[in-house]
Amino acid sequence: MIFRYSALDTAYHCLKKYENIYVRGLKQEGHSIDLEFGTALHMGLKDIREGGTGELSYTMYWDSVADKQFTKSRFDHAELRKLGLTFLERFNKLHAKKFKVFKLEEAMETTLEGFTLQGTADVVGDYEGIPSIVDFKTSAKEYPKEKIIKNPQMYIYALMANKLWGYEAKQLVYKVFIKTEGRIQTVKTELTKDKLDDMINNELIMIRDLASRKEFPRNPNCFCNFPGICYPKGGIK
Repeated sequence: MIFRYSALDTAYHCLKKYENIYVRGLKQEGHSIDLEFGTALHMGLKDIREGGTGELSYTMYWDSVADKQFTKSRFDHAELRKLGLTFLERFNKLHAKKFKVFKLEEAMETTLEGFTLQGTADVVGDYEGIPSIVDFKTSAKEYPKEKIIKNPQMYIYALMANKLWGYEAKQLVYKVFIKTEGRIQTVKTELTKDKLDDMINNELIMIRDLASRKEFPRNPNCFCNFPGICYPKGGIK
């Protein structure tokens, strides 16, 4: 079986949602403007790390989705367009020179106990001189440090980078683009072998469970992307 971190994260929040998307292959309704913004920003950031300014890559993608029917958000298309350009300018001036890239948005695949893991790290390389795994996030508010410490995604990427290229990351880094403030937050945590082993062992427990499951109960506290299935007429299923 093949697992991406996004699938594991979905299962953590709601097994029924995982089943709908990754087992049954159902498509979610509507387009999230926040997800599209993140995609556009990533394209601009990649251009910067390849020697450009990021502006053209960002605006070409962002303008191409202007006519989509988006789900509700606190920001509209025009506001986010301007905000993205502000972020890219700030990243260019204050952050770009801190990176020494080894791999840039490199698709990774490896096996673990017979399961296939796939993922794409934003940056594998030195950050402020320390071998790091770096991920770019957009958020409405500041990230607490616990969010990076407890998030398995970066640990999985560190494992994959080590298995594929012998790259030994010593640090995990988030660059968080805070939309309500227009600033870029840096969140870092040290990565040790013990921390990596503990997190990967925990993820293997979930992977084994998902691989053997026959039933996927719904979490009533999770936002539902499939109301017609999980909340049929006549009551809650």
